[in-house]
Amino acid sequence: IATSVLYITRTPLSRVISDLERELKQRLFIRKNGTLIPTEFAQTIYRKVKSHYIFLHALEQEIGPTGKTKQLEIIFDEIYPESLKNLIISALTISGQKTNIMGRAVNSQIIEELCQTNNCIVISARNYFHRESLVCRTSVEGGVMLFIPKKFFLCGKPDINRLAGTPVLFHEGAKNFNLDTIYHFFKQTLGITNPAFSFDNVDLFSSLYRLQQGLAMLLIPVRVCRALGLSTDHALHIKGVALCTSLYYPTKKRETPDYRKAIKLIQQELKQSTF
Repeated sequence: IATSVLYITRTPLSRVISDLERELKQRLFIRKNGTLIPTEFAQTIYRKVKSHYIFLHALEQEIGPTGKTKQLEIIFDEIYPESLKNLIISALTISGQKTNIMGRAVNSQIIEELCQTNNCIVISARNYFHRESLVCRTSVEGGVMLFIPKKFFLCGKPDINRLAGTPVLFHEGAKNFNLDTIYHFFKQTLGITNPAFSFDNVDLFSSLYRLQQGLAMLLIPVRVCRALGLSTDHALHIKGVALCTSLYYPTKKRETPDYRKAIKLIQQELKQSTF
């Protein structure tokens, strides 16, 4: 949020700061004699997003009215936060940039294809970049998928004793499934007869974060996994996801976009992130 809002928008600074402080639930600046003094928390955030700022600033220079790009196509993923989308569109409109704004569903394959074209940017909140920290079991009959932290596995099999008291986070779509079906799913696939269900009110990415930290299991519909670009094969091992808002854009014409390096840096920062 800090990266997306603070560095790509030209909306009034006071509004940006207020929005950020409300989202982060902490003070970013101390207002003293008409001067904004950054708090230690703000400086910590800046250190973590500095590389993103450089990344976005270079992009903004490239697509600005004095840049080489004359007509830019911006494709927003349909699940991208509407407030951030509006801020970015507003910033580009104020700059006088001629843009063709689109909102449609995208997946990793489409993104790679679009990034090969010139004058095209894809902005998505989905996460296609993986960490090998999770194992999953699927239930085709129930239409749900269970992700389990790999640390709960012993010799390739789940350690029932360790899983017994682990909360199970339900994705919103999974709550509509019949509980008997879900209990049967646990009993048949894991041998668990009394799972500790938890209906925590958390969004998908928070759930994935808790999952990666080994704090919970996540029950999620297969269709949602497909929408996220995650594999739904029957294989026991599946790669997890990285937690970041991904911004893809092409480099020079006919070149392969070098976003993998940027994503690697983002992943490194996420490992150190505490907010």
